[in-house]
Amino acid sequence: MYYDLCGYRIIQTEHPKLFLLETRRGRTFKTRTRISVDNLDIFSYVDSKFIYVEKHLKTQLTQLYRDIMEQKCALERQVLENALSLSSIAPDEMAFRIMKTPGYTAVTAGEVMYIIKCVPVECRIRPTERCYNELPVAHANSSYFLSPRSRILLKVGTTRDCNDLLSTMFRMHDSWYRMMPRPVEALPPPTIEPLTKPKWKYVSPSALATSGIYSTEDLDRLRNHIMFPVEKPTMLNTLAQGAMGHAIPPNSISFYNMLDEKSLEKIAESAGERLWRGFVTFGSASAGVLAIILVIRLAKLIVDSIIRGYALHSIYGWSIQLLGAIWSSITHLLLYIGTKRDSDADRKTDPKRAGNEMQPLNQEEETVNSEKCSAKLSHENSAIIKSDYGELNKYLQSSVKS
Repeated sequence: MYYDLCGYRIIQTEHPKLFLLETRRGRTFKTRTRISVDNLDIFSYVDSKFIYVEKHLKTQLTQLYRDIMEQKCALERQVLENALSLSSIAPDEMAFRIMKTPGYTAVTAGEVMYIIKCVPVECRIRPTERCYNELPVAHANSSYFLSPRSRILLKVGTTRDCNDLLSTMFRMHDSWYRMMPRPVEALPPPTIEPLTKPKWKYVSPSALATSGIYSTEDLDRLRNHIMFPVEKPTMLNTLAQGAMGHAIPPNSISFYNMLDEKSLEKIAESAGERLWRGFVTFGSASAGVLAIILVIRLAKLIVDSIIRGYALHSIYGWSIQLLGAIWSSITHLLLYIGTKRDSDADRKTDPKRAGNEMQPLNQEEETVNSEKCSAKLSHENSAIIKSDYGELNKYLQSSVKS
């Protein structure tokens, strides 16, 4: 990892205090001089020795692992050559050893060999009366034999004697079955594993440069104990400047260290209790206001229900319709239905009124005539009041004739 430090591009090593500088012509590091005693660190010197030893061991073990893998590859090459030698005798077995999975066969053609992958099909076990080296199966309403290891369908099987001690076994659905000749579940046979996969992996001691008999916390406390007499006057001076109202340099004093965890918890609890009391007071006042509003609304509901019940009682009397007084919408609906029913009944009982309602224009004309007649009578009455008895008699006779 690269870092830019003091105008130089340096490379960090495994040790946190050791860096590398890649020099160039015209750009070299400063002239080497005597290192001050204050800058000497015996721990860094010892840690660098350990890192060198660790790197040396890692290099040697890596070379050892590479040598072992090369020998393993040579052994696997020999196994492949032995498998190729079986191509002319047992091509199916050779294809299984190379591909390491069933479903392959091989065809030899000259000096080359073609490995062919068979198409997988579904088949079921076919019951037989004799034992075979192959597994009797049925596919597409035809009888076949499933060859062991390669799992290829054959039309002809190899018969053998049925023996409980040396019975044929096949693995199906992660379980082993013994053919007697009917399949019987059996215990799995032991597996021969002459070669195991390499599991060794080198683990680098990442904390070699920083670990030791003391922890990091112990080293920090030791450093603070040593540096406290030196830093004490500076901190007291800074606190005095802050108390006198002067500016305190940033990142110089942290008041968090002056308060322990219990003090901070007590301050937080006190602030929370004050805030909660404010919420409780506000909630009590709000509850009182809501109670007053609720009482007013309840009184208004009772008065409105009584008025609506009286209106419904005037139409329906004492009936179940009085329950509609609780809801204003139902009350309006019942009043509308009752008024409409009464108007329909009046029309049926008073035909003249129905005729008048059917002829609104004639009613308006009669109203106008009646108003004119009333005006005429009022005018004549005023004239009669001013006349004497003789004139009144004449007026009555003329009115009778007319």
